[in-house]
Formats: sequence, C-alpha cells, structure tokens
Amino acid sequence: MNQLQVNLFGRLSVSWAGQSLTKFTTVRVRDLLAYLAVFPDLDHRREDVLLAVWGEADSDRNRLAVALYLLKRDLARIGCDLGDMLDASRETLRLNGGAVRTDWQAFLDATEQARRSQGSAREVFARQAVDLYAGPILPDSDAVWVWPIRSEAQVAFRESVLWLAGQEIDRANPAGAQAWLARLQRTD
Repeated sequence: MNQLQVNLFGRLSVSWAGQSLTKFTTVRVRDLLAYLAVFPDLDHRREDVLLAVWGEADSDRNRLAVALYLLKRDLARIGCDLGDMLDASRETLRLNGGAVRTDWQAFLDATEQARRSQGSAREVFARQAVDLYAGPILPDSDAVWVWPIRSEAQVAFRESVLWLAGQEIDRANPAGAQAWLARLQRTD
C-alpha cells in the first residue's frame, strides 16, 4: 500500500508512488493538508479546522468544502486519491495516519529516541533528527497552529546539534564541533 509522504520542513512537498508535488492551488489548501498530516487519526471538528487554517471559525463551511475539493484535485495530479485516506463527515475530518507519513513524525521519533538512548545509539538518532531538519516547518505559513510545532522543532534541532558538537569536543575534535555549530548557524 502506498503512503503519502508529506515533508513539512522547509518548503512543503508531498510524494506519492514516485510522483512529487510542491505547488498547491492556494496557500490555505497547502496548510490544510499540513494540518491534517501533522495531526492524523484525530477527528477534527470542521469549525476547529477553519479556525486553525483560516484563523476564524466562521459559519462559511463552504470555504472548507472548496479547499477540500482543491486539495483532492491537487493530489490527483500525482495519482493520489484523497478520498482513500480522508474520513469526512458533516461534522469532522480525519486523515488516516496509516496512509500518510511525515518528516515531522520521523523527526519527533528520532529526537525522542535520542533522548532515551545513550552512547553511539544516541548519536545515531541525533544525527537522524538533524538530517531530517531541512529548515523551519512551513516557514511562510502564518497559520497559528504552525507556531508551536515550528518552535518545538527548532528547539529539538538545536539540542541535537549542540549535543553532537559536545560529543566532538569530548573526542578532542574541535573541527568536528565547529562543523556542527556551523550547521546550526546556517539553519538559523
């Protein structure tokens, strides 16, 4: 079974069965997909989705219906059927978590494993987290729901890089530490 890969770090991109999509009909359509992908397997009340993506929970449910139609059309360009992964009722929306993968979830998993591990295992997971971080999550989005996860990702990225730099110092490798710190500086 194919999974929709949603990359949230840096510029949002999705891929499905070897096809990629980076341009969406509108910014809000892109933010809608990102929101559902970051919080899969949850029943989102339509009013909450309107508030999260558009910043207002007005009674204009047509706005959300149009955005879902446009998202379905955008994903169809790469052969992905949104209907196969989205449960939509009159009141709620839910993206099937088994049908979607995100770099955000992989990053969270790697940072959590790094925090729980020691020695070389911790280093492996910290490197994975750093490699997944391709810049801030949705840097051009002004959606309120993005701010806390963007901040959480930045903090976890910094922690991982600083820990890796500290490991290089412990190995008496200042050039290695400097390389990690330079990477941190490039991403800020």
